[in-house]
Amino acid sequence: SSSSSSSSSLTHLDLSTNYYYGTIPRNAVRRMTKMEELYLEDLELEGKIVPELFGLGSLRKLYLGGNYLESTLPEEVGNAKSLVSLRIQDNYRKRGNGSILSKGVTGTLPRSLANLTLLEDLRLENNYIGGSIFPELGTALRNLVHLRLDLNVLRGSIPTSFGRLGNLQTLSLSGNYMRGTLPSELSNSIRLTTLDLHDNSFSGTIPSEWGTYLRNLTELDLAYNALTGPVPSTLGELAKLEKFHVERNSMYGFMPSEVCLLMTTEEARFVKLSANCNVRRKNTARPSRAPVVTIASYASSREDDGESIRNRVLRAEPTSTLTPTTRMPLDQTLVESATEDPSYSPSKTVMNTTLLPSSLPSSGPSHIPSFVVCPRVTLSLFITLVARPHPEPPYIDERFL
Repeated sequence: SSSSSSSSSLTHLDLSTNYYYGTIPRNAVRRMTKMEELYLEDLELEGKIVPELFGLGSLRKLYLGGNYLESTLPEEVGNAKSLVSLRIQDNYRKRGNGSILSKGVTGTLPRSLANLTLLEDLRLENNYIGGSIFPELGTALRNLVHLRLDLNVLRGSIPTSFGRLGNLQTLSLSGNYMRGTLPSELSNSIRLTTLDLHDNSFSGTIPSEWGTYLRNLTELDLAYNALTGPVPSTLGELAKLEKFHVERNSMYGFMPSEVCLLMTTEEARFVKLSANCNVRRKNTARPSRAPVVTIASYASSREDDGESIRNRVLRAEPTSTLTPTTRMPLDQTLVESATEDPSYSPSKTVMNTTLLPSSLPSSGPSHIPSFVVCPRVTLSLFITLVARPHPEPPYIDERFL
């Protein structure tokens, strides 16, 4: 039929941010033999991640984020050897009353992922993936640039093989149950710009090698772990560092002056720093030019206990006033209709579901200036003055509290 021939010649299909529901149509997927990029994000898809998706030999990009899928990641994913980008993030969903709508991607990471040697972008955050990260992920995926596995239920340690990921720029494993020490081998991933490991149970010290070799780091978040020891002075060599969090650990000593001095130049870009270098002058000369630390976002309402306090920006479910008048099932007929007419472009209704608490400012960050004086602030006295929401979860639940 004409629809079948149209389906088989289609190379790009984007139905994201619409109001289709139902399951992923297997028969339609089988006919997309030339599909290279398939975007089905922010719909209301539910059910399984069908293995037929990974039988598409030309598929380079597959986006299934922001749905209600509940499924393991099929072992067949390893057959899609042309994949460059795989995103199935934000499928863990809960109602306002706490009941689970969807657990998202469950089970463990399939070892066949190691077959995707062309993969550059892997996003599976905010799901329910358990088990540990197998070492082959670091040895096989040499082209990986962005790896996000945060907000899952992963255990185990960070494989030392991640040090072989020479192209890696983003590594986010926050909000899991991971343990072990921080591998010094990560210092070999010299292109890293974002390293986010907060909200785990990592122990031991911060490797001094990170400060020596990770010269491209702009964000380093190690908060809410069980780290010990002092902050290495070598972190002062990270001239591009903008965000640095080490609060709520078991560390001791003073914040190294080398780290605080990162903020004494006009190019200082610390915008989300705990009170590491706050005003506490004692036998320390005030700098000739008074550098200012801007602690962005919202100040904590509790400071009396001397501990760090997490503030959260929550996302709410869509309200009835934002509900579109029509919803369509994403079934075989819909996909065939879309593929028959190249100009087909369903009307899109985009909702902003981010709701800030009414007590917070409605616009812009509140800036709290303070002079930089080092190193007379002990780590045990940190008070966090910054709201750090989890990275884009649709809901925040007891898994991460």
